[in-house]
Amino acid sequence: MNPLIQLKKTTPPFAIALFLACFALAPAAYAQGITWTPANPMNKARAFFVAVELLNGNVLVAGGYDGILDPRTGTWSDAGSMTDPRAGHSAVVLNGNRGVLVMGGLNAPPAATASVDIAVETH
Repeated sequence: MNPLIQLKKTTPPFAIALFLACFALAPAAYAQGITWTPANPMNKARAFFVAVELLNGNVLVAGGYDGILDPRTGTWSDAGSMTDPRAGHSAVVLNGNRGVLVMGGLNAPPAATASVDIAVETH
């Protein structure tokens, strides 16, 4: 017997209706109260990066090309380079204004890396 037909026979109708209602209403629920406006483009195109808010309100974008966005002015500045290029990594802001810990991910030729960098804003 076709498993899709069997699933259809055993799934209660209210479950199917609830499932469909959740997906039909989800975009409208997320869109309420949000207005998108264009912002200055990144200083360089990138993919597979992380973005974290720094304690001073700036945003560090790490991966591909590293940059810092000042959202008050909309300007981008260079953030130097990590010691080990990576993509698909994780980042966390350290307590006490000690910087941003960037760890793991993939480097070339696509291979997992255990390296860790700490970015500390100097100005």
